[in-house]
Amino acid sequence: MTPKERVGPPPRTAPRTLNALTLGEPREAVLDCARNECNQWYRLDIPGPGVLSVTVETETDAPRPMMRLVVREIGRDPVAQTMGGTASVLEVRPLVDRGLYMVLVQGGGARLPYTVTAKLEPERS
Repeated sequence: MTPKERVGPPPRTAPRTLNALTLGEPREAVLDCARNECNQWYRLDIPGPGVLSVTVETETDAPRPMMRLVVREIGRDPVAQTMGGTASVLEVRPLVDRGLYMVLVQGGGARLPYTVTAKLEPERS
């Protein structure tokens, strides 16, 4: 970071603590808006530049309300985001640099079990 760059704070909707998401390790969770659990934020450490693949899969027999997936570097604008209605898989594949990122999985309506997975394809020299 150059001295003139100002890195802003995380978005207001981000919690004070973030659940860890480890590259290559699927993580299961549940969104349940009826219990005010519509957003889940994850912390993701990226060791170097490459293509980051973040996938959210829902159970095939579960009701699928509107979902949103956002990836952002801490203190910066989103690097990728997508929304889906009835799709059981959401995926983004942004180019990233080394750093700390946040992943938001957001849903509305019904209880929604899901699995989120992040993988990094390192930049080739």
